[in-house]
Amino acid sequence: MTSITRKLGLVENLFEILHDLGAMIDVNVVRISGLLTADILQQALDFVQKRHPMLQVHIVELADGVYFQSEGTTKIPLRVIEKQNENHCLEIAEEELHQRFSRNLEPLCRVTFLRSPISNDISEII
Repeated sequence: MTSITRKLGLVENLFEILHDLGAMIDVNVVRISGLLTADILQQALDFVQKRHPMLQVHIVELADGVYFQSEGTTKIPLRVIEKQNENHCLEIAEEELHQRFSRNLEPLCRVTFLRSPISNDISEII
């Protein structure tokens, strides 16, 4: 892939400012019925990240503004947690709402997998 370094546009700068204030964080919860392993999910995340340019960048602040930059961007982080109860996904989703993205090499996406203790039960991806 070609290295990307692009200054944020006007609306993107607005979103960045709102994010710094604690707004504009989107959390999605997906319920999965059946067997899903962390290895399979990590492979899927790697594949999706390779196909979508916005998942291949991180944000850096330079002297003349804020930029998207692809060089050095890490893989989408996957956190795996054993599901404790039926509402555990709501607790984790609320935590994610209050966790800002850092300005280091991490992409603008992170994933938490709440693995069901019963192999064919319902798990969640946040």
